This record gives sequence, C-alpha cells and structure tokens, in this order.
Amino acid sequence: TMRIFSLAQPPAVPLKNQRVKALGIAVAMAFLLSFALPVALDLSDSRIHDPSTIESILGTPILGMTISRTARTEQFADEHLRRLIAGVERHIAEGARTIFLTGLKHPVPPSIVRDISRYLSEHKIDVTAGEGCRRLDLEVRANGQTRLTVSGVPNGLEGCKVVIMESPALLFSANAEWTAAEADMTLVIVQAGRDTRSDLVRGVRLLERLNVPAVGVILQD
Repeated sequence: TMRIFSLAQPPAVPLKNQRVKALGIAVAMAFLLSFALPVALDLSDSRIHDPSTIESILGTPILGMTISRTARTEQFADEHLRRLIAGVERHIAEGARTIFLTGLKHPVPPSIVRDISRYLSEHKIDVTAGEGCRRLDLEVRANGQTRLTVSGVPNGLEGCKVVIMESPALLFSANAEWTAAEADMTLVIVQAGRDTRSDLVRGVRLLERLNVPAVGVILQD
C-alpha cells in the first residue's frame, strides 16, 4: 500500500540552475590547473634552461651566454657574444694568460672556442687556441713554483699573450680537473636543456675544492 504524506506543491523560490554552477566549478578548476601544471612541470624538470637558474645556484651573474645563429637571431647572437668577450677581456686585463674551457658533461662546442679566439684577435690580443684535447704538462721550477705548459703547440707559444685550451667534460675527466686548477681562468660551458642543476652543483663544488683562481659560466642555448 502507498501513503501520501503531503501533496506536491510548486516551489516558493526559483531553483538554481545546476548547469551554471557546474560551469563555474569547471572554470575555477581550469584556472587553478593553468597555474599548478606549469609549476609542477618546472619542479619535475631539473634541466637548466635559462640564466636565472644558474645565477640562483651560483649566487652571482653568469659571465655570458651564446645562442644559436639563424637569420632572425644573428644580431642578437652577436650582442651576447660581445658581452661574453668583454667579460673575458676584463680577466685578461687583470693578468689572465691561460684560459681553459670545459663542459660539465658534454664536450666544448668548437664554435665557442672559435668565436672567442676570433673576437680576441680582432681586439688586438694574440691568441693561441689548442685544438682537441692536448697533453698538458706541469713544469716544476727550481724555486718550487709551477708553470702550466702545453705540449704539441707550435713554436713561439711563450710569446703569445693568451692561450685558450679545452679538454673533455669536467665531471668525467681528471685531466680537466688538473688543468682547471692550473689555468688562470676556467670557463664552464653549461648546455641549456641538457645539463641539470645537480650537474652544475657538482661542478661548482669540484672547482671550489680545486681552489680555481677564476671561474666564469657560459650558458649555451
């Protein structure tokens, strides 16, 4: 049997449209996700993509950066390269004569060595660039002091004002550690999108332990 407790009556006030409410919730969720998703992706990606990441780790500005050259970025790339060369020249003016380039986990791009050598030469600075990984020797003098020499380079090295050297990646090569400790200036190449924050931290700690005289970081885009 069925019992009727009350008769159906029309509502006293208009009922809210549930579709409007659901749409409002969906818009709010989409708005939150638009902020949360990029943050989550950035936190999960440990690769270095921009100078600010390097500067937050080092606590100081990077020496410079290089970007890929295209028809649209030619002028922009030249401007960044000039700033980089200006930083290198400041160290040369302070007495740096041996400049060592090394990557963290990847080889030094030949274009960087070539561009630095070319710009320094244009500024009337004599440059000798070591191609590939040359054997580096440590000469111990009679007074106990040491001097970095390079084997296999052309005669007349002693008369050059600046020697630019390169070697395998810093984190994988004992030769790179030794050269960085003896060179007047070490330039570490960080490759954007490939090297990670932990790679840079390891490299910085290694150079600190080696008591490297001067260090500059270059971001290659």
